[in-house]
Amino acid sequence: MLTIRRNPFMELAALERNVDRIFSEVLARPANGNEPTFFRLPVNVEEKDGKYVITAPLAGFKPEEVDVTFADGALTISARRSEEKKDDRDGYVRREVVSGSFYRQIPVGEVDPSAISAQLENGVLTVTVPAPSKPQPVKIAINGGAAGAEA
Repeated sequence: MLTIRRNPFMELAALERNVDRIFSEVLARPANGNEPTFFRLPVNVEEKDGKYVITAPLAGFKPEEVDVTFADGALTISARRSEEKKDDRDGYVRREVVSGSFYRQIPVGEVDPSAISAQLENGVLTVTVPAPSKPQPVKIAINGGAAGAEA
């Protein structure tokens, strides 16, 4: 009988390389290293009392790091944060740069931009947008033709 030796650490290292490769392909940086990579911001959209209530998790972001804009019937939420930490202890130096950019565009229809409100509280952005009015069906009168009147 042939015995095959398995090395679980080698298998784990191979798995880690594969996962790193997949993530680097999915979240690849643009060719120009100066341009930020944007991640899709997860949002919840709920219709309540004639308004759209849009919530998005933005933990760790300050209100000045978040932009909410409205144009051409679409609400755009974008956030960018960059933070540098440096720690010197007992001759060891550790330097970390934390950076993240999020972007999401949500079609909401033509609404009055002055009625849109946004609030960032406890790491959750809440944007309230009035729901566009739904056009009501209109009954069109049908006129009888002149040919029908002579018969």
